[in-house]
Amino acid sequence: MKKLFLLFILLFSNYFNSNSQELEYMSAREAYNGLITIDNEIPDKYDLCAAMTNSALENGTNLNFYEGTAKIWKFIFISKELSDTASYFYDVSKIDGEYKHILEIDKDGNPKRAIIALNENWLNSVDIANEIKKNVSLVNFVTDNSDSLQGFSYILASITEKYNTDVWGVSIVLKNGNSFGCIYKAVEPVQIECINPTSVEDLPTNSINIYPNPAEDYIEINISNKEPKPFA
Repeated sequence: MKKLFLLFILLFSNYFNSNSQELEYMSAREAYNGLITIDNEIPDKYDLCAAMTNSALENGTNLNFYEGTAKIWKFIFISKELSDTASYFYDVSKIDGEYKHILEIDKDGNPKRAIIALNENWLNSVDIANEIKKNVSLVNFVTDNSDSLQGFSYILASITEKYNTDVWGVSIVLKNGNSFGCIYKAVEPVQIECINPTSVEDLPTNSINIYPNPAEDYIEINISNKEPKPFA
């Protein structure tokens, strides 16, 4: 059975203009807490089901990979009301010490209520970054391919079908399509597995995708030629 490798391309909203104001780096937990300071009713109304960020190097440096901090984090929530089948996408940034957010609602984003809420005790992205720096193979991959890096990504989600737990996934993508990814438990700093290019050499790089992005209807995992599967 093929191991799961996390590879996703996240298209951020164009609402943030970094040319006029400098966005500040934040950890995932800081960004989440900042969002709650903007709307303190969010924890009462919604359950968090995913957090993510990435950095396509040709578009700038949104993500500081080795520090686990980013200028924009995307959080995805579902309502605590079982009759509400929407998904709620929050883009969070910080400018001059002030947290900003953009909300996008997909009214039919969770029609079967199949998306699972995260354990509230999820590790911060900086904790995962500390584990990344201990991973000699991953660090060497980045160093050896410094001239051909395409981008980096972090994603926090519940993937019970594969791992039976919440996980942090990180990935490095090269311009030639090769990738290196690692999966960690979301509530304790334990590495579950890592996938390097040699272990997925016979698997097309465009055959594995993890959603969502705002244009999609579900949070899904799509592996090889299999049908997309929701996080469940």
